[in-house]
Amino acid sequence: MSQTKNRTRTRSESNSDDTAKRPDISDLDFGASNHILHEMVDAVLAIHPIPEPEPESLPRLSPEELQALADTFKEKSGTSKSVPKSAPDDPYPNVPAELKALRQWVVWLPHVKPGDDKPSKLLYQDNGWAASTNADRTWTTYDLALACYQKHATRRPFKYRYRKHKEAPYQHLQCYLAGIGFVFSPNDPYTGIDLDNCIVDGKLQPWAQEILDRLQGVAYIEVSPSGKGIKIWTRAKLPATVQHKVFIDEATGEAIEAYDAVRYFTVTGRNGKGQIGDGQAVIDGLVSAYLTPETQPSPEPSPATPKQRVAAKPSQKSQTHSSFKTASAVVDRIRQSPQCHKFDALMRGDQTGYGSPSEADIALCSVIAFWSQDTGIIDAIFRESALYRDKWDEKHRGDGATYGEMTIEMALSQPRETYTPPKPKTPRRRRAGFYQRRSNRRRYR
Repeated sequence: MSQTKNRTRTRSESNSDDTAKRPDISDLDFGASNHILHEMVDAVLAIHPIPEPEPESLPRLSPEELQALADTFKEKSGTSKSVPKSAPDDPYPNVPAELKALRQWVVWLPHVKPGDDKPSKLLYQDNGWAASTNADRTWTTYDLALACYQKHATRRPFKYRYRKHKEAPYQHLQCYLAGIGFVFSPNDPYTGIDLDNCIVDGKLQPWAQEILDRLQGVAYIEVSPSGKGIKIWTRAKLPATVQHKVFIDEATGEAIEAYDAVRYFTVTGRNGKGQIGDGQAVIDGLVSAYLTPETQPSPEPSPATPKQRVAAKPSQKSQTHSSFKTASAVVDRIRQSPQCHKFDALMRGDQTGYGSPSEADIALCSVIAFWSQDTGIIDAIFRESALYRDKWDEKHRGDGATYGEMTIEMALSQPRETYTPPKPKTPRRRRAGFYQRRSNRRRYR
């Protein structure tokens, strides 16, 4: 009991001492002046002073000492064994650097269409959306295309979007990529030559060897993905009258193809050799020897009656849908389009700006082929033009094809977009009472 009283007495005495030291706030006049607030702050700090910061217990280290401590920690923790990241080795070292510097690369994967034995190639961007040879916004750089291919070639399936036709919804599918490809553009100076089925039992055919001998020193050459063909890149441009594909032997599929725009070549790097140079003179010689319809051997032409209608052979292009059923409908639609001036000039026989009458013939057929892929309609319109002459019905190929049939075939084989009729606008369906409510809103507004 005595100890408890002593403790109580001690606490009361200490409280009285603190009360004596503290100023009486009631005696202060807060409205007198602002200096009273400062006196109050000084009085509080006198009773409860702010402790001064203690000196730093650890000395400050220099950047060199910090780096030494970090290296020591890595050695003890075992993290120093990691090798610094470096760029992976380029799997295509033989591909010319000037092609790698262009933003004209895509990735591709095989696709087998119903009814086709040979698989086709679907072009895609590195983000999974489809790529197109006539849309440069869908192309990417060599580094991004290579990284996408290496990532989705074996390790992880490539998620791509695919649909069978334009009206069908997209399907999200997965597949492993098969390679990368280079797209030829009208803005670049390159031409690609594809020699199909020229390697038989590991040996190069004589006609293909002759072409390679001509292109030595001015072209980059490699083997195609199938191992039966050869891809060639050179710096040149093709003339307007070129026939892009010619069969050397149709039975075996041996053919030569040449493109300088709106096409792509797969890139493999297999047995790649050579550097790209100026091959314009060599390409001109190859075009005159292989890819010009007039220079191909043909029997003696038989006399033809002027204005005689020749039924052109149906091709794959002629089977496509055409919204125009007659030649007069096609002519009326062309004369309502921006191509009307060019079309009327060619129909009058004006060959200004064309190197030869053959170029003017192909130009007129190309204008018509955009609107209709029916060979009969193209032939009928051309016969009404001033460019028509007896040569149109002369045979110029060994299989009996006439000059007119070959010209139409060449115009249809050129890669281009075709006219697609606009979809009819369906009227928007209004729910019941829409117009009545709309009139009421106007009435009471």
